[in-house]
Amino acid sequence: MVMMDSMLAGCVSSALSGPLNDRRRGILQTRIVVLGQILPSIGDDEYAAKYFAHLHEMVLMAAEIDNARRE
Repeated sequence: MVMMDSMLAGCVSSALSGPLNDRRRGILQTRIVVLGQILPSIGDDEYAAKYFAHLHEMVLMAAEIDNARRE
């Protein structure tokens, strides 16, 4: 989870700075799916569930921003 957090934070930061390169775009796309699958399993830890739900929302927005730039 720590690796996922740091990888996604890097992708979000890059998306806010400009267009993502192919590597970061791929990481963002695959991790969005994985994080969405993991979220239900961390429901026992309220803090973690809230944190990673927020992270999931951020990466979805970063993907939208990147997609809008490419259009």
